[in-house]
Amino acid sequence: MGKIKQDIKNLSNEAGSKTKARRGAEKWFDEASKSIRDNAVANHSKPFRTGMIHVFRYEKPKHMKTLEWWDRNPVVLALDSHDSGTDVGINLNLLPVQFKEDLLDMIYDRMAGQIKSKTGRSKENNALTQGEITLIYKDIKKFLVQFGFDFAI
Repeated sequence: MGKIKQDIKNLSNEAGSKTKARRGAEKWFDEASKSIRDNAVANHSKPFRTGMIHVFRYEKPKHMKTLEWWDRNPVVLALDSHDSGTDVGINLNLLPVQFKEDLLDMIYDRMAGQIKSKTGRSKENNALTQGEITLIYKDIKKFLVQFGFDFAI
């Protein structure tokens, strides 16, 4: 069992079940996001930071009138820029839970060295101070195609 799955298991055990842990995490996220939502929504012009998970909100997406559906609150694992220079990432909301956990475990295991070298460099050890890690769009896309989940990019 990888680190991500082990952490999920530990949090689930502490909460009494995976459902209770999820509800607790959602409650924490909702409360925390209320305090930063205005800044996060207003600050949408910054590019993705590769290897980071970005959470944002689409109030009125571009081409809204022609879209059949869109994810109002995507949770995106940022990849390096597409050849066009466009920010790209994997919308984790679109992946089944088991696959998402396996994918994050695999990425964590393979990138552990980079993750460790990019964290803890400042007194504030958090995602905002962590350096970017390398997640290559073409490689991740090739991987997701094998399982039919490339639509999540």
